[in-house]
Amino acid sequence: MRREWISYQLRLRGLCYRELARREGVSHQSLSAAALGGGSRHLQETIAAALDLFPQAIWPELYDAEGNRLGRIRDPNRTTPRRRRNDENTAAA
Repeated sequence: MRREWISYQLRLRGLCYRELARREGVSHQSLSAAALGGGSRHLQETIAAALDLFPQAIWPELYDAEGNRLGRIRDPNRTTPRRRRNDENTAAA
């Protein structure tokens, strides 16, 4: 729903994701991902600036009450297995 609203607001201003992406030198898919709340913080700021809004107004769940961007919170007890590396015991492709 938010992505459609952003798209509508951009159209009202004579813009689209592709045009905004071209101006930023990124793919329109990257800009679309940012509109969904993922992707690059920089691209979210670009979208907000094109709409004359602050990013906090569009993605409030990504900011605290003071307007600071929330970091990604990772469970401190989470363990990630190490990747196997190519070595002498494994065949290289």
